[in-house]
Amino acid sequence: MRLVVISIVIISLLCGTYLPCYANSSQAVYGDINLDGDLKVNDARLALRGALELEELTDAQIFAGDIDFDGKITLYDARAILKLALGMSFEKPTQKPTEKPTEKPTEKPNKPSTEKPDEPEKPSGLIDVSKVTTCRVGIGKTLKFVVPEGETAVSWRSTNLAVGAVDDKGELLGITDGYTCVIVQTDKKKYHINVDVLTELQEKINEYREIYPEGYYFNKKEPSEKYPLVSEHPCDHYADDYPNVCRGQCAGFAYTMSNEIYGKEAKYVYYTEDNEIRVGDYVRYNNHHSIFIIDVINAGEICGYNSLTDENIIADHDFYVVVHCNWDHKCGIFWDDIFEFYPYSKYVIDKQYSYHRG
Repeated sequence: MRLVVISIVIISLLCGTYLPCYANSSQAVYGDINLDGDLKVNDARLALRGALELEELTDAQIFAGDIDFDGKITLYDARAILKLALGMSFEKPTQKPTEKPTEKPTEKPNKPSTEKPDEPEKPSGLIDVSKVTTCRVGIGKTLKFVVPEGETAVSWRSTNLAVGAVDDKGELLGITDGYTCVIVQTDKKKYHINVDVLTELQEKINEYREIYPEGYYFNKKEPSEKYPLVSEHPCDHYADDYPNVCRGQCAGFAYTMSNEIYGKEAKYVYYTEDNEIRVGDYVRYNNHHSIFIIDVINAGEICGYNSLTDENIIADHDFYVVVHCNWDHKCGIFWDDIFEFYPYSKYVIDKQYSYHRG
C-alpha cells in the first residue's frame, strides 16, 4: 500500500526521447533538481526523497524536476529523471511548462500536522474519478470508476497490469499487492487515480484507520463519540495526571497494533539483520521511537530496476510506510508517514526490541 501523505504512482513508461532544456534566466535542465547544471542519478534520488516528503524542495527545484508539469514532484518524475540520467527513453509529456517561479517558497508547516486528513475513497459503490486521487482495494476485489456527469470516457488504462487491470467500463480488479495508476481519458480531460492493492494482512491493518484514525490521540482522556478508543484531546506529558492518562506513547501504540493484528499469544521473532523488516512488524529505532510497519517500498521496483549497480544508487533502497503515535509529543496518531534507516539516514534499528509476529 502507499501513502496518502504522500501519492504513490508506479507508471509504465513508453518510448520517447530526452526532454530539451527550457529557456529561462538560469538555463535550467529538465530533471536537474539539485540545480548544479548536470543531470545525474543523484537528481533522481533527490526527486524520490521529495516525492516521499523526506526532503523539502524549493519552488525552483520543483520547477526543474516536474517532468510531467503537474506542479509537484511525484514518483513519475523520480523515475523519469532516473531514466534521463541513465540515457534511457520514456514517454514525453505534452503539456507545456509555465514560467519559472521567482518568488520565495512558502514554508511548509512543521510535521506532524494535527489536521484530520481526507481519507482515500473506500472500495465500495461507484467512484467518481473527478473526486478522488487515491483508492485502496484488496487482492481479488474490484473498484468501479465512473466519469463525471456530462463527460464520456474515451479510454481506460492501468499503468501496472500486473497489479491491477481495468476494463473499458472502468472496473478495476486487484491482482497482486502494489500500486498502479488508473488513467481515464474523457472527451474533455484526463484523470489519474492512484490505486493501492492490498494483501489480506494489509487489508486487516487498513481497518484500523477507522479505529485509531489520524488526527486523534492515543490516551485515556475523554473518548471521542465517533471513535471510542481514542480521544480528541492531546496529552500534556508534563501535567501531574500524565501517568493516569497516557497509554504508553509510541511503544504502547505500536505494541497495541501488533496485538490487535496478530493476537496477544502470537510469538515474537526478533531481528538479526536490518533488511528483514516486513509489513506488520514492530520496529524500535535509536532507542527513541516505536513504529508499526504498514508497507515496504523498494526504490528499485519504483524505478524499474532489479539489481544495484554503481550508476543506480537508489535501486536497492527501501522506504517504510508506518502508523505511529506521539511523533508530536502529545500522543497524536499518524498514518502513512515514511521512514528510512541507516545507511541512508541517521535512524538505526534496535534489533533487541524490533520483531516479527504471526
